[in-house]
Amino acid sequence: MVKACASIDGVVSDPAPETIPVALGDFANIVRLRWWTASDRSSQIHIFGEVLQTVYKELDQNGIDMPYPTQVHLFHDQTEETDGDRTTQCEGWPATGNDPKPRRIADALAKQGS
Repeated sequence: MVKACASIDGVVSDPAPETIPVALGDFANIVRLRWWTASDRSSQIHIFGEVLQTVYKELDQNGIDMPYPTQVHLFHDQTEETDGDRTTQCEGWPATGNDPKPRRIADALAKQGS
């Protein structure tokens, strides 16, 4: 993250960009990335955007997915004969015992582009 940030035009090298671990949670390790710019206020928002995009791409290339909150909404007809029968119904998933495997967003996008 530091290397990616330091590569952006407008980010100064002294003081150098740095990362600071700020929290260890159940589902995330929170790391704050700090950097300084010598540019005028109007350029700072563009540099900020470039830093975010560059760091995101660098993390992705190294197999680190960014966490996004997800929700699953399952709908089924509760008047079905099989309602409640776990051998034929599994809350919206086929009752085969082969639950879907997690996939990385980046892999799906790469496959789509090829």
